[in-house]
Amino acid sequence: MRLKRILLAIVALLWATMATYAASFAELEAHIAGGDFVSAEQAALRLDTAEAGDFFVVYVEATRRIAGGDCLSATPLLETLAVIRPGFMSAHQLLYLCDIERGDESSAAQRLDVMLALLPEGDARDVVLTLRRTLAVAAGPVFSIYGDIIPSTNANRQTAATNLNGLVIPDANRATSGVTLRGGANVSFGLFNAGNMAVSMLVRGELDYSTVTRSFAPRMTFETPVSFQRGAVTYGFAPLFGADFDSVGLERLRIGVRGFAAWQVQPGSLLSLETTAYLARYPVKTYLDGTYLEASIAHAYVLTPELTVTNKLGGALDLPDDLKRHRLTAEIMTRLDYMGHNGLVLGASATLGTRLHNMPPPLSLGPNQVDVFAVGRAEIGHQALALGPFIPMLYYQYSKQVSDNVFYDYESQDIGIRLRARM
Repeated sequence: MRLKRILLAIVALLWATMATYAASFAELEAHIAGGDFVSAEQAALRLDTAEAGDFFVVYVEATRRIAGGDCLSATPLLETLAVIRPGFMSAHQLLYLCDIERGDESSAAQRLDVMLALLPEGDARDVVLTLRRTLAVAAGPVFSIYGDIIPSTNANRQTAATNLNGLVIPDANRATSGVTLRGGANVSFGLFNAGNMAVSMLVRGELDYSTVTRSFAPRMTFETPVSFQRGAVTYGFAPLFGADFDSVGLERLRIGVRGFAAWQVQPGSLLSLETTAYLARYPVKTYLDGTYLEASIAHAYVLTPELTVTNKLGGALDLPDDLKRHRLTAEIMTRLDYMGHNGLVLGASATLGTRLHNMPPPLSLGPNQVDVFAVGRAEIGHQALALGPFIPMLYYQYSKQVSDNVFYDYESQDIGIRLRARM
């Protein structure tokens, strides 16, 4: 009991220290955004005292020069900061903006490539990828390769129950441990670039293999993103077509459009919005034919040069032709990403959501089915442990879903390795 109290005290102290440090850095960024460089320098001196260096003073001086229209002399300062702390995204962002200001699209593309290699999967990386695609005509195509190896206690995400009201649940509908192998690749080609407008082609291919079903499941998606840049805002739309396959053959066809927008609120603060609407056709499961809508809004904020927090609110509305199968899903997610200047990469996320169905559970005449789910995830990796062009990330994920329908009630624990190419 005493050990538990000591551990809780240590955790509380660490969180309090991080919160104080984050508040000081947020104060510094707020002063820079407001053009108050005197107060920003004072905040930088307080941070540098704690860090035993002059990192933040140099950062403030670089932003002061940029504000005065002197990107040329600010660039060496920012490059020095990026070398000292590669995970300090604010320095990379400002270097990119300076390159754009000078009209050097080739260098700007290289800055974005560095950010793509450093950023974890998520909304912030998606926005950087969108910016990179706008430069694809001048700077060449964008490649991304990734893969997962996922041993799981419940690889098929099925119930642990053995019977329903006295009826035996078949083995195929019960939880089974196994391994899922997943690989994918994206390639973007620039088609047209005129000032603040860019058109590109995105091709994505993915392949899953499950030891539970012993089958492959390939997927292909084609998009034509049309993006616009207006100051700190990037927005656009992308017509899309997709085809999913299972062990039998074609499982689903999709055709629709994706809309996106991102606003750089201030250095280190990014707000993004994404919506997708598509028609789906299922050659076998025709009862799932219909319209599907998805939307999400996310805010990524740099708490410290090493730590970024992302909050995301998302939802999905399934409207198949079969009215009984309509359902609404809503979820909220919080994620922390840490990238130390020594190459250590840490990540943690928590997701909580609910799903509302339009019909009661099986063998029930009561209220409509409701699912509640939660997912927790922790990741660790290191830049120095790269396997060729890949950065391995070891992660643990716990998933739990509670439902009125026993077939939707499940629990799983995954310990996996994620590989992403630094391209």
